[in-house]
Amino acid sequence: MEPEKKFNKVIVLGADYHGEWAKDVCIAFKDIGMDAELIYTNTVFGAMGSTRMAAKTLLEKVKQFFRLHARFIFDLVKEIRRRMSERALVEKIASFQKPGEKILILFIWTPPSASLLAALKKNSAITLILWQGEAPARNAIWGPSFPFFDHIFSVDEDWLHLFDEALWGRITYLPLSSSPANHFPLPKEKQDPQFASEVAFVGYYRSERAEKLAVLKEYDLRIYGFWWESGMSRFPWLKEKYFGPASNEDANKVFNGGKIQIGRLSATPIAHGDTVTQRVFDISLAGSFQLSEYSPAIEKIFGQSVVMFNTTEELKKLVAYYLAHPEERERLAARAHAIALKDHTYASRIKAIMEVVMKLQ
Repeated sequence: MEPEKKFNKVIVLGADYHGEWAKDVCIAFKDIGMDAELIYTNTVFGAMGSTRMAAKTLLEKVKQFFRLHARFIFDLVKEIRRRMSERALVEKIASFQKPGEKILILFIWTPPSASLLAALKKNSAITLILWQGEAPARNAIWGPSFPFFDHIFSVDEDWLHLFDEALWGRITYLPLSSSPANHFPLPKEKQDPQFASEVAFVGYYRSERAEKLAVLKEYDLRIYGFWWESGMSRFPWLKEKYFGPASNEDANKVFNGGKIQIGRLSATPIAHGDTVTQRVFDISLAGSFQLSEYSPAIEKIFGQSVVMFNTTEELKKLVAYYLAHPEERERLAARAHAIALKDHTYASRIKAIMEVVMKLQ
């Protein structure tokens, strides 16, 4: 059965801070001929910061009268706002559905509340699936939401056993991927010299990352991403190495301009899992050479085409070696690119999703 024969529409829901993931998934659905809509949930729910600010403002106004009940008021405001937002989202989804139509709804990253999913499940024409992007053990409040999904896809194979045993028959490993429309090799004449470097890293700031990258500060290192300014007092060398956030388009220029890219670089100790980050796929599709922290999952997908390290000392030695051996960089980058382009694009992931979903009753 063709996907469009079973479902009249696909709705992809994801927060805009993971917007590229949700957007690329929606585009991939459209590419196979399905009518797809993208909803950023925090445009309906509101940003958490503004939610807290609204609640805080209200508390300030009444605290002199209700100091003993401040916590109750704060929680009440949050609960009322959540319920109103959930109702708005259910109504928005219903507005896309015509009588008799069947809808496939895919949540990206983490599940919403159980109450929202319960409201959606009242509609028998809706199939709910989740592409889970964080270890389920990280947040206990997600647990009650998982049973409402008809199927769950996990970006990390090591997380599968962390879900409740009752769900095991409805969970599939599905790693992240990337889009060749966003990340692709640029011919030398189209490469932007302002993004040229010996080593480059694209990702948000964490002190652990700065500590690891510090061993490369003697090189022409360029760092892109959010929040690195907050680490400059602790790591003064960042002032010369940080070049601001990078758009999707600029990230591809960074990947093409840097001789060596740093792929997976964990921000915190990983309690659960072995996720292949999207950056690993982005860099591979860009046709660039990368060094990545050791990961069995990366090794399983890319073999030896992504060179990995276990310590910062290894990282520094590998950078020195591969800067001196450009022909090896090019050979490995080409191999990783071929692997990613063949089996690890969002188009291939949507195909895998639909193979599972089409078998659901």
